[in-house]
Amino acid sequence: MKRMHFSYFCALSLALMLASVAVSLARAPATAKIAFSSSRDGVWDIYLMNPDGTAPVGLTHLDGNNYHPTWSPTGRHILFTSDRDGFLSLYLMNADGRNARRVFRKWDVRQHPTWAPDGKRIAYVRGSQKDKKVPHIYVASIEGAVEEKFADGSFPTWSPDGTEIAFVGTNGEIRILNVETRVAETIVPTKGAVAMDLEWSPDGTRLAFTRLELFDFIAAKADEARDALKPGDKEGVVLKGEGKPVDIQTAVYSINRDGSGLKQLVVLDGTKTSAPAWSPRGDALIYQQLVGKEHHLFKIALGGGVAEQLTFEGSNFNADWFDPAALPVAPRQRSLTTVWGKMKR
Repeated sequence: MKRMHFSYFCALSLALMLASVAVSLARAPATAKIAFSSSRDGVWDIYLMNPDGTAPVGLTHLDGNNYHPTWSPTGRHILFTSDRDGFLSLYLMNADGRNARRVFRKWDVRQHPTWAPDGKRIAYVRGSQKDKKVPHIYVASIEGAVEEKFADGSFPTWSPDGTEIAFVGTNGEIRILNVETRVAETIVPTKGAVAMDLEWSPDGTRLAFTRLELFDFIAAKADEARDALKPGDKEGVVLKGEGKPVDIQTAVYSINRDGSGLKQLVVLDGTKTSAPAWSPRGDALIYQQLVGKEHHLFKIALGGGVAEQLTFEGSNFNADWFDPAALPVAPRQRSLTTVWGKMKR
């Protein structure tokens, strides 16, 4: 029995040592990179490209559908959403696409992840309208060991100082949650529009977001409900567009932390823009724009200038920008963002 215990101890020690080596081999990109999801190969995969759109490289290689990549604070890892095991859950991989693994062992729908600045915790949405659950904001350790509900809502984004999480409330309003007290306040109520795709600026003073016109949103939902009715039940139901698809208008805005200073960041008449992502220095913005029937990523300097199209194949969403030159301090081994899930996977 002692020999068995000793053999088990040796095997566990070896596994932990190999896991430590695997983590230490994870390296941040040496130059600035943008992670994004693209359908260019028929399914949704995670790609990297340079900030000018050149040298796109696939990371997930047609393994299910993969969305919402988000860089760890050190740039060594990418957290993303995937349905590769049957339905949406959160996965972690090295910055080069290697060593992909599921964060949580217990199954549930999880998506829209965001990192805490210390790299030790993540916030995300658990539950979805698809499975008829009210979406909730959860916070967990990156190993997935402890998971706690913090609020009802979606599209969480963690503040750069780690003290707050901004999110979209259940009525489309922008709310900010104090992580320590778990008290939330509304800074932008629902008034003719709802918010989506929140993104905190690198200096923590502003939030960028997608603004969706409320009337168009309600009309689209009504059209969906009408289409679900039996033919005989549709008589007398009159909706915008008389059954034609509703043209929902979206635009990219920003707001101060206190709810003041609402500003449209991308002004393009008749063009749908959404899903803003700040540059690490806060001087530029990536957003997605509808071009024909596909969405593509564009970059624009916030000081003024002409927008530059970055993608041209398939549809492209969910950009996140990492730049090692913008890190406040050099990444250290103690700030690694995963320890192989404590050998749970």
